[in-house]
Amino acid sequence: MPPQGPCAPRMAVLFAAGEGTPPVAASTRLAPLVKFLGEHPDTTLTVSGHADSTGSDDGNIALSHRRARSVAKLLETAGVARSRMTVRGFGAFQPLEGSDESAPDNRRVILRVRGVPSCDQLPEEVIAP
Repeated sequence: MPPQGPCAPRMAVLFAAGEGTPPVAASTRLAPLVKFLGEHPDTTLTVSGHADSTGSDDGNIALSHRRARSVAKLLETAGVARSRMTVRGFGAFQPLEGSDESAPDNRRVILRVRGVPSCDQLPEEVIAP
């Protein structure tokens, strides 16, 4: 049975190795998410930063936080209130299921809207470097 109500965009922003700055395309490609959040003011957003296993644990935690904060800043600049976002960094401790811990896809920020039903049937928009 499909979920009732609106489906939020599912998005991931990928990063180049060692980079804390999102790809240039991110600011425009995040527009559907910004629009959705504007139309659904009771929703919140989790911004979760991740890193691959290259480097130290402390360095990867710091890098994943920097990545998450940089994406949150883009969203804030686009009009999403910072108070609606929970920003976290997980370092390399949550690699993608089935991937090698050093895989490039682990250098990511995952954006998940909370307050609406999960719409897992929607494809995830991936913004690559």
